[in-house]
Amino acid sequence: MRKVGKIWWVAAIVVLLGACASRGSYMQPYHVNQIQPGVTTASQMVARFGEPQERSQDAQGRPVMRWVYESINPFGRLRERQVLEATLSNDQRVESYRMNEGSGRAATQVP
Repeated sequence: MRKVGKIWWVAAIVVLLGACASRGSYMQPYHVNQIQPGVTTASQMVARFGEPQERSQDAQGRPVMRWVYESINPFGRLRERQVLEATLSNDQRVESYRMNEGSGRAATQVP
């Protein structure tokens, strides 16, 4: 009977681990560090990170692209969050970007 109990617990753990959910795609720090203001283009950003979840404009009317990745544990709690926001110049090059990870602390910010 003990063997059946162990198998049940292993099966329950496998199901719970499989129940993790995510939104967006994880952004590798290596790829984020490749962004060069004044050089990297909007199309290169899309090729590297996929279509942004949001496109908007800042107060000066410059285009802003935003990517979000979130990983949720089986209990519905946020495990990990990344937000990459890039402000573009009129020639569609990255003017500045900001990367936030985890609990909102800024990991990278480039003017």
